[in-house]
Amino acid sequence: DCTALPFDQLRVVYKRRYQLQRTALEFFLAEGASAMVVFAGGEARQREALRLVLAQDLPRCEFFRGGAAARTAARMSYAALVKRLRARTTRRWRQGRLSNFEYLMALNELAGRTFNDLTQYPVFPWVLADYQSPTLDLRDEGVYRDLGRPMGALGRGRGEQFRERYRAQAEMARECGGGGGGGDAPPPFHYGTHYSCSGYVLYYLLRLEPFSGLALTLQGGHFDRPDRLFRDVGSSWRSASAENLQDVRELIPEFFYLPEFLINGNNFDFGVTQKGEQVDNIILPPWADNDPRKFVTINRQALESDYVSRNLHKWIDLIFGFKQRGKAAEEAQNVFVNITYEDEVDIDALEDPLLREATIAQINNFGQTPSRLFTTPHPEKKPPPLGILAQYGTESLVVVDARTLSWYEPLTPPLCLVGVPSMVALENVSITTTSGNGFDSIAIGDVWLHKDRVAGVGHHCLFLPPDRAAYLRFGGPANGVALYQAGGSGGAAAAGGGVAG
Repeated sequence: DCTALPFDQLRVVYKRRYQLQRTALEFFLAEGASAMVVFAGGEARQREALRLVLAQDLPRCEFFRGGAAARTAARMSYAALVKRLRARTTRRWRQGRLSNFEYLMALNELAGRTFNDLTQYPVFPWVLADYQSPTLDLRDEGVYRDLGRPMGALGRGRGEQFRERYRAQAEMARECGGGGGGGDAPPPFHYGTHYSCSGYVLYYLLRLEPFSGLALTLQGGHFDRPDRLFRDVGSSWRSASAENLQDVRELIPEFFYLPEFLINGNNFDFGVTQKGEQVDNIILPPWADNDPRKFVTINRQALESDYVSRNLHKWIDLIFGFKQRGKAAEEAQNVFVNITYEDEVDIDALEDPLLREATIAQINNFGQTPSRLFTTPHPEKKPPPLGILAQYGTESLVVVDARTLSWYEPLTPPLCLVGVPSMVALENVSITTTSGNGFDSIAIGDVWLHKDRVAGVGHHCLFLPPDRAAYLRFGGPANGVALYQAGGSGGAAAAGGGVAG
């Protein structure tokens, strides 16, 4: 079958690696769909295809947004376009215009992680460390994982074992004249397993198709032993953070939006553990009340919390940033087997077909480190307070600043649009607000859609029906009422004097 990808709906296109070779492009549409295309002609065909795509009229492409900036972008190289998009994405996150979830998805996308390749699946952090308590207070910093450390460095005893392994391997590499890959000994590493690989994706998503079928194929037609399956969130956390020297896995995005993966809705028979326990639905922490939706909701709220917002840059440094490789990675206890890193293996240079296939299989099964996006420390996000104390006459009120709402929007229920098609692309619109009225600039009191724009009035203001051409301002220090005419340019003209209340 042939799938058509309309250029006028193309949001972005990225170069991709497939089986360690730069032979693919991934296309993302504005409505959310994506497709990964692998070219048989190798990297040369990939570059030519990308050149032809970027030469088209792409009205919705993120590379070419914004007037004069778009015209400049049209003359930029692909690498410069990606760098420009990355900088803009980080800026929007720091300004509160992207949630933590959206930003992590964007970084995964920029770093070559994709839902279209199990060996390069998006990676997300464990953010919570408390899976025993009956209730959870997300204002308590003690319930969170230390985002400044990789999973292998969280448990003190296990962390020392990893450090000792690294020291022993470094000494062996020096004795063999290696240490940089030039001798018989490979470069030293802390972890013999990775935090993300196709096996871990199938481990988490075992209860959902098509992952169930893929897991059966991987295991020769049957599921893995019951004791090795994903069955308990708390025990998986303990294994990855402290107990198991072969387990430093992170999470996948589904932990933050898809409760269905926690339910055995297909009624698979996964067998019985050695303790006689039937493996069925995932065992959830007590604070989730055995409710997958509540678990995902709280996990998402934790991801968007003030604590994670202020510390997420530390995890980004480890996975996508300057602590991914080199001396900084060594000091952060964050070094993995060298072949997992980008450009460490030149598949095209391996002439032996058996060695070539074995190398690809090893990487596919072991895992791949994302492309490094940042070579300097990632900037911190500093969320503003949601409420501010305002004084109106003798009355003190906590007023919500409209400019901070986007920072906290991910903590609210999802937007529901009734009557729209099954797939719809949403775009931001500008809001014209009144100004110069003394006390109406700190928050939005009322909004109204007027023709092709959204008009807003300040706190303690209301539009007057039926045409909303005027609005009332009430309260304030004078404790009065005033009538204003809504100005076409966003200002306001007084249409009546204040009347004492």
